[in-house]
Amino acid sequence: MCGVDLDLFIAVPADPEILTDAASCGRFPYCANPKLFETQELLRISQAPGKGYLTLLVQRWPDSEQPKYRTIADGAGVSIQSKGREDRLFISPVKASYKDEIVTFAGRTGFARIGGSVPLRLMFAGGQISSKGITLKSERPASMI
Repeated sequence: MCGVDLDLFIAVPADPEILTDAASCGRFPYCANPKLFETQELLRISQAPGKGYLTLLVQRWPDSEQPKYRTIADGAGVSIQSKGREDRLFISPVKASYKDEIVTFAGRTGFARIGGSVPLRLMFAGGQISSKGITLKSERPASMI
């Protein structure tokens, strides 16, 4: 409907049970364009009770290069590698720690981007995050561009 593709990367569970379906309302009753209609694709991810989930939804232009995704930090994060940049995204119900060539992280939620329109971007909701010789440490949310 909006002219974009949506990547769905399931980081946790590693081997999910997936059920798909679709639903459509057909043409929009309030729209004068007869070619515009909506069909929603449905996806259900299941696993054993008591286990966590981490799914990344990323929009991108049709036919654009698809980034490379991988699970990191024992399922508490995702690495995203695309042309000209590297991202690390963390979200965990408990404090997680992780270190690689891009970032060192300790906390529950955080984000690091190397490259793109600015050389370095760091954000977190509390804890510590480091990259390229710069460290942010706080019990409160902080960000740096």
